[in-house]
Amino acid sequence: MKLQIAATLATIAIIFSIFHTGCEKGPLNGNLDNMWKITSMERNGETTHPHQYYYHIYRDVIQLTAPGKDIQTGVLEYKSGILYLTFPISKAEDLAPWGIDGKNQEFKVKLSSNNLTLTSGTTIIKFKKF
Repeated sequence: MKLQIAATLATIAIIFSIFHTGCEKGPLNGNLDNMWKITSMERNGETTHPHQYYYHIYRDVIQLTAPGKDIQTGVLEYKSGILYLTFPISKAEDLAPWGIDGKNQEFKVKLSSNNLTLTSGTTIIKFKKF
């Protein structure tokens, strides 16, 4: 009887763990799905080093954050080395401190496990994983 109860409990535990891990959503974009800190930004030949500006990328959502700034939330699509960003409720001037020129932006992506470079026109933004 005790053996039967132990087997039943073990079966329930296995089934629970299978369903639990099946419900977790993993990254869609590989190493791109992370928190990235801007280390340098080159725009029109002028390089700056923004202090505490971050891109939070996970699945199909991006959030831009910095102390004292409103969080800017957008949607993204990443395919074939191109990152497509859309910020439907943000103003273009609110996105500029993160190197984004408008409500819709397209970047070429160069990615390693700890570094990210986004390039669009004359803008080059470099990040490190945070």
